[in-house]
Amino acid sequence: MYNIADTFIVGRFLGENALAAVGSTYTLMTFLYSIIIGPCMGSGSLVSYCFGERNERRLKGCLNISFLMIGSVTLVTEPITLCFPNEILKLLHTPMKIMLLTFDYVRIILSGVGLCFYTLAKEPLLRLSFKKKSWKDCSFGEVVRMSTAASVQQSVMNFGILMVQGIVNSFGTQIMAAFAVSVKIDTIAYMPVQDFGNAFSTFIAQNFGAGKYDRIKDGIKKALKSVVLFCIFISAIVFIFAKPLMMIFVNAESTEIINIGVQYLRIEGACYIGIGILFMLYGYYRAINKPSMSVVLTVISLGIRVVLAYVLSRVIGVVGIWWSIPIGWFIADAVGICFYLFKFDR
Repeated sequence: MYNIADTFIVGRFLGENALAAVGSTYTLMTFLYSIIIGPCMGSGSLVSYCFGERNERRLKGCLNISFLMIGSVTLVTEPITLCFPNEILKLLHTPMKIMLLTFDYVRIILSGVGLCFYTLAKEPLLRLSFKKKSWKDCSFGEVVRMSTAASVQQSVMNFGILMVQGIVNSFGTQIMAAFAVSVKIDTIAYMPVQDFGNAFSTFIAQNFGAGKYDRIKDGIKKALKSVVLFCIFISAIVFIFAKPLMMIFVNAESTEIINIGVQYLRIEGACYIGIGILFMLYGYYRAINKPSMSVVLTVISLGIRVVLAYVLSRVIGVVGIWWSIPIGWFIADAVGICFYLFKFDR
C-alpha cells in the first residue's frame, strides 16, 4: 500500500519523471521482496500442516527456522542492492534523466530494513528461541524445501515482471508513468483474489494434513465459483471506469499518460479471471506438498509473457506488452487445470 500512496502523491504533484521513477523502483523492490516472501509462503503451508495435525511443538520449530531463513536472506540481498544500484538500473533500461530519482527512492525504501531489525531487537515476542526443544520437532530440510520452492516461484514471477518493466522502460517516461499507475490500479483490483488464494491454500493445507480429502474437493468447487464471480465483477468495474481510475493518480492535463493507462486497463482488466484461477492453482499445489508445480506454472506464465512482450512490442508496439500478460495467465491456467484433472480429480 505504501507504493500506492507514493504513486498518488507523486502523480498528482511531482510530474511524469518522478512518477516513472517510482514505477520502475516498485518493480525492482517487488523482485527483491519476493525472495523474502517465498520463505514466508512456503513455511506458511508447513505451519498449516502442523496446525491440521495439532502438532504445536513442530509448528513452533517451523516458525523459528523460517524467521532465521528470512533474516539471513535479507542480510544478503539488501547490501547487494545498495552497493550496485547503477548497474541494476542500467539493466532495466532506466532512462538517464530519472536515474538519480530512482536511486534516491530505492535508498529510502531500503533504509526501512534497519527499523525492522531494531524492532526485532526491542520486542521479546518476535525474537528467535534457541532452546533445543523449539527446533527438534521440525526438519530444517523440510522447511528449506518448501521455502525454496516458494522463493523460486516468487522470484521467477517477479523477475519476469522485472524483464517486462525493462521493455516498458525502453519506450520512454510517458509509457513508464502510465504503466506505473495502471499497475497500481491492477494491484488494488486483484489484491482480494491474491489474498483469497493464500487463504484457500491454508484451508487446503489444513485439511490435507488432517486427511479430509472430501472437504478439499468441496472447498475447491466453492472457491472456484467465488473467484470467477468476483473476477467478472471487478473486471467490469475496471473496464468501465478505467479513465476515472487513472485520473485519481494523474492530473487531467496528462492526457497521453491517461490514454495509455486506459488502454492497458481495458486489455488486462478484462481478463482478471485468468489471474484469479492462477492464484488458486498456486495455492492448491503449494498446499498439497507439490510446490514444484507452482514453480512450473509461474515459469510458463512469466516465460510466455516475457517472450510475447519482446516479440509483439516490436510488431504492434506497446500494446503487444499489454496483451502478453493475460495470454500468459490463460496458458498457465490450462496447464494447471489439466494436471489437476489428470493427477488428482479421480
